[in-house]
Amino acid sequence: MRRAQSAYYERRFGVKLDPEAQIVATLGSKEGFANMAQAITGPGDVILVPNPTYPIHEFGFIMSGGVIRHLPASTDSAFMTSLSRAVKHSVPKPSALVLNYPANPTAVVADLDFYREVVGFAKKHDLIVLSDLAYAEIYFEGEPPPSILQVPGAIDIAVEFTTLSKTYAMPGWRVGFAVGNERLIHALTRVKSYLDYGAFTPIQVAASAALNGPQDCIEQIREIYRRRRDCLVDSMWRAAGKYLRRPPPCSPGRRSPRCSPISARSSFRSSSWKGLRSRSLPASGSASMAKAMSASRSSRTSSASARPRATSGGS
Repeated sequence: MRRAQSAYYERRFGVKLDPEAQIVATLGSKEGFANMAQAITGPGDVILVPNPTYPIHEFGFIMSGGVIRHLPASTDSAFMTSLSRAVKHSVPKPSALVLNYPANPTAVVADLDFYREVVGFAKKHDLIVLSDLAYAEIYFEGEPPPSILQVPGAIDIAVEFTTLSKTYAMPGWRVGFAVGNERLIHALTRVKSYLDYGAFTPIQVAASAALNGPQDCIEQIREIYRRRRDCLVDSMWRAAGKYLRRPPPCSPGRRSPRCSPISARSSFRSSSWKGLRSRSLPASGSASMAKAMSASRSSRTSSASARPRATSGGS
């Protein structure tokens, strides 16, 4: 399975990895992140984490005794300014930086220029970089999201986490990978050796088949997400279009700078959201939402009353 992941990285990113020393299989990227936190964090260590972000990026380190300092979840100059300020004014000096692009929940996407700047900064200030690339294949148009390991020298200080949950629609199977710096991968492997015995063998076989086999399913899954995104945008436009700027549709074959990978950063401008928050929705939109919420509550109430109740007797 590690050889299959190594082949994927070379095929997708042009990055060569040693499957024996630079890759470890995880029970999903979430488990990998939590156990990496245990491997590298001591009480009081300062960890730099984007805000907002996926919960395990924070709580994995909090549970390990670390202290979280937030950075903006962006890729513009504000991020590097905040990063520089955090390193300068944090006591003790931060030991690790968490990145997550394409980002959850903002969908911001990083490019290689951003990663080059981060890697250079991290090397200068002796920071470990942990990159969560769970959404590597969930993009709609433009260039595919890159890996931080594509930056020369990044493997000296970085570990990247991927998962088959999103790429191959295998969320309940719990299989993913951590790849990158050999010493960090060894530390994670050591922690995992005390906590689990690896994924169930048939799941490992299925994961290898997914990584080595035809990749048509990735495009099919991506198209499902695109249709859902378009449905959400259209629904919001119908409900509150008066207050929003509508992005162009990201249909297959269409190229647009506002339809870049996931492109939430430009789908709706912040000024539009401020205007929406300061005003009420159109009457028709408010009525529709209230009706839908009422129906949802009724459905939940009916389901709850239909469930069998526990009794005090034996089973």
